Amino acid sequence: FDKEGNYNYDEWYEKLRLEIDEGKPIILICRTGRRTAIIAKMMEIKKFDNVIYNAKKGITSWIDEKLITVKPEY
Repeated sequence: FDKEGNYNYDEWYEKLRLEIDEGKPIILICRTGRRTAIIAKMMEIKKFDNVIYNAKKGITSWIDEKLITVKPEY
């Protein structure tokens, strides 16, 4: 998604296919869960072999509920 909330799903899908390992779980997280709900549904339609977890209320709710967060190592 860009700053205006638009996205090119086909382009994103092709990039994702190159990055993921088939069969490994995928976790989707955005600020409120709205965008990842759309992506999770599209991934379901495209018949991904991966188990897909979606943080339905987003990272904002996760932090508000004082659940554990960690910074990624790059």
